Amino acid sequence: MEVPILTKISDANGADEAIVVIKGYLSDKSDPEEGSDDYVQRLRDVGWNGSIYSLWWDASIEDKLSTDTRESDRSTTRVMTPIEIEDISATRKYWLKVKERAKRAGRDHTMPLIREQISESKVSILAHSLGARVAYYTLRTVASNLLALNSDLKFENVYLLGGAVRRDSSKDWGKVALAVRGQIVNVHNKDDTVLSKFYRSIELRQNACGRKKIKDEHPSITNIDARYVINSTCHAAYRKFLFGTIAVYFHR
Repeated sequence: MEVPILTKISDANGADEAIVVIKGYLSDKSDPEEGSDDYVQRLRDVGWNGSIYSLWWDASIEDKLSTDTRESDRSTTRVMTPIEIEDISATRKYWLKVKERAKRAGRDHTMPLIREQISESKVSILAHSLGARVAYYTLRTVASNLLALNSDLKFENVYLLGGAVRRDSSKDWGKVALAVRGQIVNVHNKDDTVLSKFYRSIELRQNACGRKKIKDEHPSITNIDARYVINSTCHAAYRKFLFGTIAVYFHR
């Protein structure tokens, strides 16, 4: 696993706050801003005036393919996407590896990067898909430090769009919510094909928080059912329709 990279992709417009965008999978390390312009534009359109950062984490997977079965030391490397992986065992292997990378990125790397590079007094997170798993383990680390009196740092708000992380009590969302001053805003869509089919099949029929609401009742957790707002089964549809919905939490 390569070390995550935090990059500022847009300066603040006079506001002492920052938001960290954490995307799902296969983001491009060579260009951390790749695919981020859409996030910047939409955040600006709905009134976000703070700095915008992008957290790249290693969600790629390399499949070494032998070019000659008689010479196993000779191989070429190509990057696989989930769509390209047809064999179920290979899919599960991919999933377990990328889940662990997301966990490590959030648990071990995100907070040191934020402390080193972000000077704004208020920091929020906007995470999509497996990026929500990175965000979850970041929050869990912050909550554990708060309970151990090792830190008083908290995030302002955390926005999860189609999060690929379990919604049930095994994740102790109530404890994780201690890491925010404002809200964990969980945007979910029951019709999301990736979460309703791929995620549930690979996670033994468990539901992700991006498909149904987080089960733990907590004053700092808000669930938004986006099914009829998005009106789509597409896992990438959230950012196109919902920034106006979550913008009401920007300046509370």
